[in-house]
Amino acid sequence: MQPGVNADPLAEALALHAAGRSDDALAAGRAVLRRRPGDARTHHFVGSLLVRLGRGAEAITHLETATRLQPANVQPLLQAGVALHHLGRLAEAGRAYRRVLTAAPAATDAHCNLGLVEGSPRHMARAVALNPAHPAMISNLGALANALHHLRRAVALDPGDAGCHLNLGNERRFRGDVDTATRAYQRARDCGREADGLANLSLAAYDAGRMLDAVRWMRRSIAFAPSGAFMLSNASVTAKRMGWIGFAAASARRSLACASSAEAWNNLGDALQGLGEVKAAIAAYRRSGEAGDAAGWASNLLFCLCYDADTTAKSLHRAATEWARRYAPRGRSKPGRRSVSGRLKVGVLSGDLRDHPVGRNVLGLFEHHREVSLHAYAEVTRGDATTERFRADADGWTSTVGLSDEEVAERMRRDGVDVLVVLAGHTARNRPLVAAWGGAPVQVSFHDLTTSGLTSMDWWVTDGVLHPEGTRERFTEKLWRLPCFYLHRPPEEAPEVRALPSEERGWVTFVSCNNPAKLTVEVVRLWSRVLADVPRSRLLLKYVDWFADPAVRARYVGMFEANGVAGDRLDFRGRDLRRSDQLALLNEADVALDPFPFNGSTTSFEALWMGVPVVTLAGERFVGRVGASVLTALGLDELVATDEESYVAKAVTLAEDRARLAGLRRSLRARLQASPLCDAPGYTRGFETALRGMAG
Repeated sequence: MQPGVNADPLAEALALHAAGRSDDALAAGRAVLRRRPGDARTHHFVGSLLVRLGRGAEAITHLETATRLQPANVQPLLQAGVALHHLGRLAEAGRAYRRVLTAAPAATDAHCNLGLVEGSPRHMARAVALNPAHPAMISNLGALANALHHLRRAVALDPGDAGCHLNLGNERRFRGDVDTATRAYQRARDCGREADGLANLSLAAYDAGRMLDAVRWMRRSIAFAPSGAFMLSNASVTAKRMGWIGFAAASARRSLACASSAEAWNNLGDALQGLGEVKAAIAAYRRSGEAGDAAGWASNLLFCLCYDADTTAKSLHRAATEWARRYAPRGRSKPGRRSVSGRLKVGVLSGDLRDHPVGRNVLGLFEHHREVSLHAYAEVTRGDATTERFRADADGWTSTVGLSDEEVAERMRRDGVDVLVVLAGHTARNRPLVAAWGGAPVQVSFHDLTTSGLTSMDWWVTDGVLHPEGTRERFTEKLWRLPCFYLHRPPEEAPEVRALPSEERGWVTFVSCNNPAKLTVEVVRLWSRVLADVPRSRLLLKYVDWFADPAVRARYVGMFEANGVAGDRLDFRGRDLRRSDQLALLNEADVALDPFPFNGSTTSFEALWMGVPVVTLAGERFVGRVGASVLTALGLDELVATDEESYVAKAVTLAEDRARLAGLRRSLRARLQASPLCDAPGYTRGFETALRGMAG
């Protein structure tokens, strides 16, 4: 017999791997495949090693080959699922895990991983039942089900498992218990997950308002793992929240250079949007959608499309319906309509029942409702004084934090909700997919950016200016037009209106306090024409503290200078101010310029409250007609332009008419107070009538 005939062809590769020489082991495994390309075991070895080396795309080919060559062995297929999972290709990973479970129903890891992919406690509970003493699986079940007892049990079973501490910290931070979360993250550091612990400590410190600590932990996490994709991705999130938009974009790009992921592409989109680079942000959000499968990240794309002047009504509708097709559950039906003898039971689903522009727009409805019963379903982890006002005025209050969309809808069914009002569905912290699960017989979208895209949503609330007859914007819902869409809450600590600043200074100051995402190339081009036509005029730019970022300032100086406006005519304000101080800042402005195609809302109301008239350009979609709706309700439709030429003309004419500016400055606040925009009792009566009409 020839020596070595029965020797294991993988022996050398396995020995190298055991010695920690992964690259040499990989080379040895590939050498075996050159001699024996049909060897299933070697394909499995090479694929598994590539997964561990973070080369998932390359690993999948080998693992799928191993599965095809040896279908009875489910381990290569499980590893392929893991590789797809790491790449953010969650739908494909889920299919791989299900194939494993079809062949091996008791495969614990497949149940565990499928639970993580789907966010499904059911699969994770099955994994725990199969292996009841496995602390990491119990910890994952606790994280998915937001079940504190599971997480504490996992930590008790293995106090040295850093993953258990991280999951406990995430659950506590999600619930608003930042102190417990911080202690859990510190334990994770002590247990060997230094970089992960530091990154999460940064997020916890930010949530607690400890900004210096947030920065300190963020920098330490990057120093500890300068090429760690997760650390850099978290740094991007924290930096964006801190207003360091340029650093956020750079961190997201560095994260992507380490490993492409849906989360990193989404973070890059967020940062680019903050810089006003809308088209690049749209491209990043699309890449996020290709790399992963998260409904919330896909909503970010819809939001960003609203900023883009090239987005048509047709393309926006197509994007919304594609979102619904991809993420809405199929085959769900709403409960049948009931005859209502008493007050209509209305559920209001929102993450904005706090000191937030949408919250301030709807608080008056809670304070003055009589004809309907309002039950709040609140996605609020850290409430504030405004949250307590909502809670006091609601007829019922249910926290939805930690519940799945299906569970929230089922709770509404049990509560007997007649009409569900989904507030600002496609914006942060909100949950339009609850409507897809059929929470109520009648479902209404209110304060969203555009159509929900859901066939289960019945009505979309608007007014006759936002959507006149023959509007080109397209909806899956029917439109219900109120006499006036907006209800603004007068600021409680507003300073007095001072004299017209141009009378004292001798030059006109234009102002915009809008998100830089709204200040696109087209907006800068048109505003430059206004500044050119009003000699010595200046433009004051303020949005929280974002204009303190050198990257943001440099971008806008460059854009204005490219349009012939010197940078010294731009007045950047970079401090984040209390609302009373923000309003006082408007005493320095003569005329507010509304951006397009995404108008201001709260920013325009605050300018008008401080006696600063707003010039707006009406577009064809909801977000581009907000200014027109507000000004028409005030009887100031002469400040509404219908094209770029009239926008420039109206802004210039108004700036040069000091007498008119002075008169508006003296009268605008009283005019607002007497308008439908501030008539909370009257607005509420009309809204209650509309709800009864929508309920049929």
